[in-house]
This record gives sequence, C-alpha cells and structure tokens, in this order.
Amino acid sequence: HHASNNNFGTINIVDPYKSSTAEIVFEFFKHNGLNISKYSAQSLYCGIYDDTLAFSLGRCDEETFKKVNFLVECGASPSFIANKLLRRDSLAKYRIIPKVLDSLELHKDGEIATIYALEEWFKTTGAHARDCEDALDMIMSMQIVQVAFFIRFTNGACRVSLRSKNELDVSKIASIFDGGGHFNASGCTIDTKDVEVAKNLVLKEVIKYYG
Repeated sequence: HHASNNNFGTINIVDPYKSSTAEIVFEFFKHNGLNISKYSAQSLYCGIYDDTLAFSLGRCDEETFKKVNFLVECGASPSFIANKLLRRDSLAKYRIIPKVLDSLELHKDGEIATIYALEEWFKTTGAHARDCEDALDMIMSMQIVQVAFFIRFTNGACRVSLRSKNELDVSKIASIFDGGGHFNASGCTIDTKDVEVAKNLVLKEVIKYYG
C-alpha cells in the first residue's frame, strides 16, 4: 500500500489509498469469498491497528472502520490486541527513552524536531531498537512539532524514521534516501555509522522541503 512501491514482485497488488497491507489482504479475502476465521480476524485487525499507528494516520477512513467493525464481528478483540501491542514494555525501554528524549533538537521555530539513539546506549541499557519506537510518537505529540525524525544506529547503518502531521508528505524525504512508506510515516536507511552525519543529511532535506 505504499505509494513508493516500485512493483518489484512477479505479481503486484498495490493500492496506495488503503491504510495498510492488512486492509488489502482483507479485500482479497472478501473478493474471493474466503472465510475470515476468528484467528484471521485477530491477525487482520492487528495488522491494520499497528500499520496505522492505532488508526491515527490519514489513510484511515470510513471504509477502514467498516472493515475493522466486520473483523470485530468475526471475533477480533480490540482490548486483547491493544493490551498485547501497548502493554509489553521492558525495563530497558525506560532506561533508554530518557536518553533519546534528551537528544531532542528543534529547528524552524520548533516545527522540525530531531532525536537519535547512539549504539552505546543500547549496550549500556540492554535495550533493543523496538524499545525506542515510542520516543518519536512522544515528540510528535508536542503541539508545535509538524515534522520529526529519529535516527538509530543498527546493523551497521543508520535507520531513519520520519513522522509528520496533516498534509506534510514525509515519504518524499524517505525516497531521496531510497526509502519509502506512508504519507505521514516513512523510513529509510543511510549507509553511515555516524549518527550526526545521518542527522545532518536528513535535516538538510527536511528544511529544504518544508522549511
């Protein structure tokens, strides 16, 4: 469902107007008359919930919620899924998140925000990449921030996660670095071990595009 998809498969089903891959799979089930069991409903609901950041991205519309309602009728449990996805924090998360938040930098009168995580922070706290995921959402919850990105060093390169509000398309920034994703949530990888270098590269493009 990413607009940046370049049809790399032998057979491609791409719809950038859908909220998530799970929503496309749902339509495949319905179009082919396939039964959606309780377990399939749980998986599809979970896929939509997670890929849309808990139904917060712009592609969630009336049709998306009709599908979600149908999945609940098929046996998906919203409370069970929310608890599984939201209440699974490790102690290491609460050790690394303050470090990440302390790296906050604001630009363009606070409308552009950057945060990062250094490799040694993961070693000293015992945290994993997933333990930092909420940090970017915390920054985006600030009223003044319109665009934010988070850089973390992992697997020999810098992974960049971008978020935006309203009609700011961060997938265009991600595509500059051969990445992609959603309109308001995208990502890319920059082949450098230096977080500061990666931050400056992305920041330059963000300011150029939005500033």
